[in-house]
Amino acid sequence: PVDVARQFTGYGVAQAIEDADVPARVSSTVIRLPATSRAGNMVNTGDLLIELDPTDFQEEVTMARQRLADLGAQLKSLDVEESAARQTIEIAQQDLELVQREFQRVQDAVAQEAAMPREADQVQKQVLAAQQVLLTAQENLDQLETRRLGLVAQQNREAASERMAKERVDRCQITSPIDGFIERIDVSQGENLANGQRVARIIDPRHIEVPLSLPASARGDVQVGNEVELITTGSRTRVWKARVARVSP
Repeated sequence: PVDVARQFTGYGVAQAIEDADVPARVSSTVIRLPATSRAGNMVNTGDLLIELDPTDFQEEVTMARQRLADLGAQLKSLDVEESAARQTIEIAQQDLELVQREFQRVQDAVAQEAAMPREADQVQKQVLAAQQVLLTAQENLDQLETRRLGLVAQQNREAASERMAKERVDRCQITSPIDGFIERIDVSQGENLANGQRVARIIDPRHIEVPLSLPASARGDVQVGNEVELITTGSRTRVWKARVARVSP
């Protein structure tokens, strides 16, 4: 009697460990397929696979820049208004100080019976009017600050819109994410693509694996490290000695 290992026969298809399904990241029309974008050709990371029509997205960039320019002009105008408002506040403060000193002099004169009380009342009205002018000027300055915050928020939104539009323009150039070979190109020139639609598949055949499907009876016996003999099933027979690298649960 001799101890022998149990043998199981399984089947699988060799596949590249590193591969990539390349999607369209914007909705647009294919305007160019380079001559190198053919199944079987070798590509490097960043090589152009497909070019989409960027016209709409370029217009979005232009409109976003125009809106940013308009907001910049409004902010500059706001700077002028703010400078004028601060000067108005300074003038109103000086006017209030003058009227208050005048009121104090009239009060002293009334106390010394050198002026009539109604004169003090008239000057007090001027003090109240000057205070009202100062409050109005300060309110205008506060409102300018609120407007500035709103314009800055709009400016930030438009800047984000411009960045997104630029990103969409860049995404019209569909490039290879890895080094490898083109397995297939799924689109043709003039085709209208949807966002997320697969346009090509790239594989790197330098490292491949063969997931084997084994019978259920092998579940309790096959372990990582077991010897495996891989044999091709095509017309050309080749044999590789290997080992189980991992077992699916």
